Amino acid sequence: MKKKNLMIVAMLTFMISSSVKLNAQFEAGRKMIGLNMSYNSEEDVSVGSTSNNTRKSTNMQLSPQFNYFFNNNISLGIGIAILNSSIEDESAWGGKSKTTTSGFGLMVGSRIYANNDHKLRFYANPQIGLMSISGEKEDLSSTPGPKQTMKSTNMGLMVGGGFTYMLSKNWGLDLGIGNLAAVTSSSMEVKTEGIADPDTQKSLDFTLTPLDLGTFTFGINYFF
Repeated sequence: MKKKNLMIVAMLTFMISSSVKLNAQFEAGRKMIGLNMSYNSEEDVSVGSTSNNTRKSTNMQLSPQFNYFFNNNISLGIGIAILNSSIEDESAWGGKSKTTTSGFGLMVGSRIYANNDHKLRFYANPQIGLMSISGEKEDLSSTPGPKQTMKSTNMGLMVGGGFTYMLSKNWGLDLGIGNLAAVTSSSMEVKTEGIADPDTQKSLDFTLTPLDLGTFTFGINYFF
């Protein structure tokens, strides 16, 4: 098992084993501000019939948010998402490219917490979001091809969840479990250097996301 997987299992085990009773103050009228983040770095080598292809990727996301509890254990919130990613592809025959992207999004949704008075609270997190992403792909081989730039707009209805572990009545540690299911509509425009007309792609997708390291976010919440 990977070291990162062991860290996640250890954190969940500690949180569950420490779930003694505590008034976590999730009453109507209270507020919460929080910051979640995720960082994932991977290297993948695919073996073909005659050569190996290598892909290195890094992804980082920051998600500050504000929530208001309009009912006991149920909050309505707004947040932003800031994304940055980088992908480097290299093939044994000399091809090499780098793609970098950045994005900014607005999210509106709800947190529906389990009705208990333990330190550990599970929550469901349905939300809708609008994300704008831009990026570029550069050919780094010895005979480089034209550079490409990309712009996309994504709208989606997503359902995720997570756990909040209350350190006190005001402070909580948060483990988010990404977007487990989503319906998304996207429009992407790709411009290639030297070609006048951009390539436009549109799609409507339903996805079920498997759990992996890129799915989890970690953060801290302040309740007041």
